[in-house]
Order: sequence, then structure tokens, then C-alpha cells
Amino acid sequence: MSVRAAVQDALHHLLLRLTEAAPVAWRQDPLFRGAAIGAVATFALVLFRVAGPHNPALDAPARTIPAVPATSMRTLSSAPPPEMPKIAPGQPLDAATAIVTPVPDSDRFGTFTSGQHK
Repeated sequence: MSVRAAVQDALHHLLLRLTEAAPVAWRQDPLFRGAAIGAVATFALVLFRVAGPHNPALDAPARTIPAVPATSMRTLSSAPPPEMPKIAPGQPLDAATAIVTPVPDSDRFGTFTSGQHK
């Protein structure tokens, strides 16, 4: 027996064992069931993509949108942008903390009071 015939015979026996085990796995294993449904759905979508109707507009290369020059963006608003503090290495954070305003701590998400059970 040649090597090729031995490999074909082993694959044939393996496929037979898998087809015999598939109904049992379908009934008892929800993970196998979900994987099988997903495989069939994926196979159907691939077949539809390959053999289904095609829209030539979808296969055409995308058109590029021309960039808007920065000078035309400035004309949209007449007010200059507000001065923002620079947060960078080597810069003090004094100017950045002046903008931060404290907010009352009314959010109790993720906290609990010990001794109270609901």
C-alpha cells in the first residue's frame, strides 16, 4: 500500500467517525451546535458573495474627497480660538489646573455603604 493510499484511507475513516459523532454532539453540546450554525451561515454568505449579484459601483475604486485648505476653514468662524494651556513635558501644570473646576461628588456608582443589605 502506498503512502498516498494510506493517507486517503486514514482520512476516510476519520471523516466517517466525525459524521457518526456529529448527531450526538449536536444534541449534547451547545458549543458545537453554535459553531455548526455559525459555520453554515458563514458558508452561505461566502457562496452568496461569490455567486450572488454584483454591483459594479461597489467594485470601483473609492473616490477621494479633496482636502479643504486651512485658510477656508478660518473664514467660517470670525472669533479666534481660545488660548489653551500647553500640556507637554517640561511645562508646568499650573495653567492647566486653573481650567479644571471641581464638581460635587454626587455620583455614587461603584460604591457601597457597609452594613446595609438589600
